[in-house]
Amino acid sequence: MDEFVMLLAELDRCKAEFQHLQNELNLATGAGPTDVAALQDTARRMSGIAARLEAVTRAISKGTASGVH
Repeated sequence: MDEFVMLLAELDRCKAEFQHLQNELNLATGAGPTDVAALQDTARRMSGIAARLEAVTRAISKGTASGVH
């Protein structure tokens, strides 16, 4: 599998994880008391995904080692 395809696969994983966390946030902020610890955990996980997304985006914009731009 070439580097560009791997980067695109990582983007897909980030998207899926963001969607999953969005669902968790929707549940956590629904009716009833807010679970602050769960919100903080979700925020930490989103931050980690955002960092991966930034790294992948930067790699794609620079081009891969095989010359894809």
